[in-house]
Parts: sequence; C-alpha cells; structure tokens
Amino acid sequence: MQRSNGYLLVCMIAAVVTIGGVSPAVSQNLENSQSASRRILHASLYPYIPDASGAYFSIEQTFEALNPEIDLRISLNANYYSEEVNGRGILYEKADVYEVDSVLFADFLRLNKAALLPSGWAEQMGPLVPWAVKIAQTSEDQLYGIPHWLCGNFLWYRAGDTEISKIRNLSDLERSIGRSPRREGSLLIDLKGKSTLGELYLDALMDRYNDGKAALSHVDPEMIDPEALRAIERALLLVGPGMGRDEDYHNRTGFYARQFARGSGRVYVGYSEQLYYALSESMQSCRKDEYCLKHSDLQVAEWPMSDRGSSPIAWVDMLIVDANASSSTRMDAEKFVRFMMEVETYRMLLVPAIGSGDAPRYLLPAREEAYTDPEILEAAPLYTDLRNRIDRATPLTDSNLNRHLRDIGHNIDKLLPVN
Repeated sequence: MQRSNGYLLVCMIAAVVTIGGVSPAVSQNLENSQSASRRILHASLYPYIPDASGAYFSIEQTFEALNPEIDLRISLNANYYSEEVNGRGILYEKADVYEVDSVLFADFLRLNKAALLPSGWAEQMGPLVPWAVKIAQTSEDQLYGIPHWLCGNFLWYRAGDTEISKIRNLSDLERSIGRSPRREGSLLIDLKGKSTLGELYLDALMDRYNDGKAALSHVDPEMIDPEALRAIERALLLVGPGMGRDEDYHNRTGFYARQFARGSGRVYVGYSEQLYYALSESMQSCRKDEYCLKHSDLQVAEWPMSDRGSSPIAWVDMLIVDANASSSTRMDAEKFVRFMMEVETYRMLLVPAIGSGDAPRYLLPAREEAYTDPEILEAAPLYTDLRNRIDRATPLTDSNLNRHLRDIGHNIDKLLPVN
C-alpha cells in the first residue's frame, strides 16, 4: 500500500535536510523564527504503549510536516493513573488534547475537563467500532471523546494445543493445567500491582454477574466480593514457581510475554500489545538453534475467571479536547485528532519499518478499516482473531472507578501470598 501524498512530503523534507545540510547557527535561527510564528498544541497521550518514545516521535514529526503552522508538544505522564491532587495524574494535567483511558472517562466529565464535540464528529473520523463510540457518549448521546485504541485481557496459547482450545471456564483451565504446575506447563499472568489486580478483580466480577451494571455495583474497596477474590486465588494456584507475584517481574515491561516466547507457560494472559514483547524476544534475542514463538504458533481465546464462562470487559483509550481550549486551539486539536484516526497513522504506528527487525505493536485500533488493511494484516495477521474476540467485550466506565479499583487492588495484594 502506498502512503498518501502528505506522508511522501514528510520523506522528501527529511531527504532535503539530510542531503543539503544546514549550519547549526542557521538551523537554530530558523527554528527560533519558526517557533515564534507557530501555534503550540499540547497533547498528553497514553504512555503505556510499546516503544512509546519512538511512536510519539514519529507522530510529532509527521504531524508537524503536514501542519507546519502547529508546534505539537507531546507529553507522556509516567503517573498516568495516580489520583493524587497535586497534578501527578492525567486527571490533573493541563493539555489541549488528552488520551484518556475509559476507566477515567467519567471522572474527566465530572471535573468538566472534556469539551463537547460537534455532532457527527465520530462519523467523520471514519467507520469506528460501534460499541467504542457509545462509551464516549453520555446518556443524552452527547459525544465527548473519539475512541482511538481498544484493550482487554486475552488468553494466549500455542497452536496445536487442542485441550486448551476447548476451555470454556476456569474449571476447564484448572483441569488442563493442574495444581502446582511445572513452569513450562503453567499459567503465565501478572498478579502484582494495584491497577493490575483491580482490573483482574473487575474481570472476575464481570464473569460472575455477566452484566456491566451488576459488576460495577460490586466495586467497593471495603467489601471484597468473595467469589471474585477466590477466582484470583484459583488463578494463582495455576502459576509456576517464582512467577506471578514477583514485584521485580511486574516492573519489567513485557516480562511474562517474553517468557512465553521462550517456552515458559502453557498459557499466557495479557493485553494484545504484549505480543510486541513476545515477538520482539523471538526476533531479536533468540538463537537460531532455539525454539521461540512465531505468529503461526499463536492462538487466542477469551480469559475465563469464573465457572460460568467468560464475559470479557474492554477498555477504550479515547482522544478528548480540553473543555477550556480556545476556538483556534480547538481547530488545531481537531486536525490532530483527525490525523491520529487516519488509517495511514495507524499503519505508521502498528507496522514496523521494512528491515528494522522490529515487531508489530499489536495495539487494537478503534477504526474498523485497520482490521482489513492489507499492509497491517501482512505484518500482523493475528488482528483478524483479535477483532472477533474484542467484539464480545463490554466497555465499562464509572465515576471513581480508577480509584476504587486501585484501592481494591491494594487490599487484594495484602491478602494474596507472595509466590
């Protein structure tokens, strides 16, 4: 697939600068004069994507080449989910455009930080996953965000494992893996961290009640649901020795996915973008005489945390314009949101450059066309299966949901043994 003319222009600009050369003094003067006449647009984007710095550098460079009158300044908040009122978390950050996880969306509305978007804006961004658009609307169908990424937990296993392919509930998984499993036949899952444990708890609630409102009604840090807690404890019993509850492993980005790529674990639970780390491990760190994971080795299923089966939840990262942005800033923000939603931009972020030796990022787009785009599918063929799985998920948001889940995760962490 060919890039649009705008993207070709970016390449031409880069070539001119590289070939022609500019002296440092002239370059600095040129940069200063350009900056003085350019409009600044602050965008606070989601920081927890694979190779975030490389991805957002590409966004900044490409967007500014297409819109030279705008000085795009992207920030990545390392304390994104923090609820402290001292400005640390995304809720208390000041920007013109925010990328907001739906766990925080209701709080953004409560704090009056999100601008009401023009009627029909979602349709103008191209065909979007329908249920993702609904979570960005209020009960009055007023639109406050444009869905950008989707995410949720999946269960990954190796092709040819017919027993795992037939799993429908948690008891099935227990029978397949068995108690006190050896590391290579175990469940690989991260059971450490406040947000991680809080989200898994909500997964278990959703599987138990099979209804979003019912699950949310049981999100209470002072009243831990015993069956949901028991589901997490049962999952822990399927984890291999030394895994799951290790703080150091929790803080190593992509650790469990990389272990799965190297043959540890019979099944692995994680977000789709964790495939980036699994495939990167295989492509960059595996010896030729080692067995490491390839695309063709992978199968994906839903992650059941109940004997009733799986009722998956989904999170939606959405692009939101600041409610206090001026009219001119809103126009620039609209340009940026449109740029982020273009299929070409999704390709730039998801498909590794030819010859780079890198893996696809495997983030789940909110734009439908990305799942049938030949260039994306050639590099990342698992998108077809992922799209089918995520479509059964229920997106959730609620006031103070992020805070309550983190408090619940903190409480559960004290109840679980250190593995």
